[in-house]
Amino acid sequence: MALQPAPSSPELLPPVETELGQDPSAQLLRACLQGNAAAATASLAAGADANARDDSGWTALLRAADGGHGACVAALLAAGADPTLTSPWGWTPCTLQPGRVVRSASPRCWVQASTR
Repeated sequence: MALQPAPSSPELLPPVETELGQDPSAQLLRACLQGNAAAATASLAAGADANARDDSGWTALLRAADGGHGACVAALLAAGADPTLTSPWGWTPCTLQPGRVVRSASPRCWVQASTR
């Protein structure tokens, strides 16, 4: 029997565009979890709070960094997302980089490291 992806896998979530009527900040959080930079940018343009937190206390920037979604990270930083906000465990976007942990005070450490 083949293993099935966990129910929380981003590919099993409904696309952001299908959730009509959802507030822009909720759309932004979903888009960043999925790595959908176009939907994230549209949500920000529709008035989403770049620093909104989900029910688990994670910001869109934390979700994007954790998922390795560099285009979402860049869009959020350009929109003024605060890279110093932490997860409930004290993680920052710079400590959530896929494949490496960066100890840096630079608010752009994730974007800089992801382009190397």
